[in-house]
Amino acid sequence: MIRNILFDFGNVLIDIDIPATERAFRTIKGLNEAAFDALTNKYNWFNNYECGEMEEESFVNAIQRCYKPVPEGNEIIKAINAMLIGMPYSRMEELTKLRKTYNLYMLSNTNQTHLRWVHQHLKRTHNVVDFEERFFNKVFYSHLIGYRKPSLDAFKYIIKDVAIKPEETLFIDDIVDNTLAAAELGFKVYHHDPNVEIFEVLPILLKSFNS
Repeated sequence: MIRNILFDFGNVLIDIDIPATERAFRTIKGLNEAAFDALTNKYNWFNNYECGEMEEESFVNAIQRCYKPVPEGNEIIKAINAMLIGMPYSRMEELTKLRKTYNLYMLSNTNQTHLRWVHQHLKRTHNVVDFEERFFNKVFYSHLIGYRKPSLDAFKYIIKDVAIKPEETLFIDDIVDNTLAAAELGFKVYHHDPNVEIFEVLPILLKSFNS
C-alpha cells in the first residue's frame, strides 16, 4: 500500500520552461559564448549551486565573468529565474485533499535564487507564506540537503531523515533518470509527462498501486 507520496517540484507541481533561462542568458549583451559554454559544460556550475556548494553571489559572479561589459547582477538573476512560470492554486488545493490520506513530501533540485522567486510568487499570487509547512510533511531542497537527483544519496537522505519505507512511497518526477534512481532503492515510481496535469492521473496511479 502507498502511504507516502514524494513529489518532484518543477514540471510536476510548478510549471517551468528550462530552456528559457539559457535563452535569457544569450539575450544579455556582451556574452562570450566560449566562456559561457565552458562554464555550463565543464564546470557543472548549476549542479554545484543546486548542491549548496556555491553562494548566490559567487554563482552570479561566475556568470558575469562570461560577459564584457559585465551586466548588472539583477540582470543575471532575472535570467536565472526566466525558467520559472508559476504554480496554480488548484494544485495546492489538491495537495490539501491528498494530505488527509497520505504523507506528502517533496524533493527538488533547486537553489537559493529560484526558491526566493517561488516564495515571492506564492505570496504575491496566492497569499501563501507557509507553502512547505501547509502542504507537506517535509520538503527537501537540494541546496539545503547537499544532494541532487539522481544521486542515490538524495533519496537515502530522505529515507533516513523521515524514516519512510521506499516500498510504501510513490515518487513522481518528470526526469526518467531520477525515477530510475529511486526505483533502484525500492520506491514505487511514476515518470510524469509535464503536458499532462498530475492530479488528473494521480488517482488512477494510486488506485493501481493500492489494488
